[in-house]
Amino acid sequence: MPATLTREPMIKEIAFSEFPIMYINIAGKYDLKQPKKYAEDLEDRVEGLKEINEVKLVGALDREIQVNIDAYKLSSAINFN
Repeated sequence: MPATLTREPMIKEIAFSEFPIMYINIAGKYDLKQPKKYAEDLEDRVEGLKEINEVKLVGALDREIQVNIDAYKLSSAINFN
């Protein structure tokens, strides 16, 4: 390094294995479940390759079940027994 530097050089380590080398997009005229199933199947197959460190599935919708409880009815049901 030149002796005339006005400040210390910044040194950073870059691990190129941390950068994605491929993006795969799945789209089509399907219901919301089908593309996710295709993506999960593809994820399993790609993860099975020994050269692959990591596979991330992003953007797929997760199924959610919402349960609404009526506190008064629950209370009366518990007190009934």
